Amino acid sequence: MTLVHVPVMLDEILKNLPEVSEGRYLDVTAGGGGHLSQVLLAKNLWKAQAWDRDPDARARVEKRLLDEGLDVQRLKFFKKDFAQAPEANDFFNFILADLGVSSFQLDDMSRGMSLRSEEALDFRMNPGEGPDFLSWLRACGESKLAECFYRYAEEPRAKPLARNMLAWDASIFVNAKTFAAKIASYFNYRDPSRKHPATRIFQALRIAINDELGQLESLLDWAPSHLEKGGRLAILSFHSLEDRLVKQAFKKLADSGDYISLYKRPLGPTPLESQKNPRSRSAKLRVLERCW
Repeated sequence: MTLVHVPVMLDEILKNLPEVSEGRYLDVTAGGGGHLSQVLLAKNLWKAQAWDRDPDARARVEKRLLDEGLDVQRLKFFKKDFAQAPEANDFFNFILADLGVSSFQLDDMSRGMSLRSEEALDFRMNPGEGPDFLSWLRACGESKLAECFYRYAEEPRAKPLARNMLAWDASIFVNAKTFAAKIASYFNYRDPSRKHPATRIFQALRIAINDELGQLESLLDWAPSHLEKGGRLAILSFHSLEDRLVKQAFKKLADSGDYISLYKRPLGPTPLESQKNPRSRSAKLRVLERCW
């Protein structure tokens, strides 16, 4: 099955591109190349860097560019996350971060990240880095695991869930589908829900295992200083904790007088986009501009 990546809030991102004919674009979450290809189509004299820690991302991105009739030579790809800054003399007219997990990682059943996957359970964005899930879980400990559920999933039963999960038999962790079913059984919701009962717990584990908030804090630390004058940093977030970090960082930078936060409130998807692409519903876009 061919997986199709639908870039979230594409129109809003394209409208926020700086009005320079020649420029440099950095996409720190290349994913499937959806935003990347459309930016390069809109700015045909721009060149780009694309980063992603997913080992499968480069092939997807280059195929997307070729399918769109774009010259792959306009792109430099780096297999990396965005915790580390680019070279000191690297400056960009536009930097984009589309936070969270990509559609490919969720929809590819072989990755073991989806609630429906019958493959080995794995929340790592790069399966080649860090311990496997069971090793991470056993090393985590009850208090740290409970904090993960409380902070990232806002789960009121975080402590008993953590205590019970650490006592579950190894057979529960054989694949994502079995693990999700056990979580649903533990919660035992009487009323049906649009979302699977394990959705928030899967999200919390993914955020913790991939250090997603730590990565974001690093990005917010280095990205503004790597913008050209008039350059913009656009961040798409899908979790309230992510958006709070972005909001606070942008306000502090705007208060310094060197940057402008372009929107008092984050932009969200249109009702039509939310209807067509349910994964866009929680999206929030904030944009920062360097003014000197």
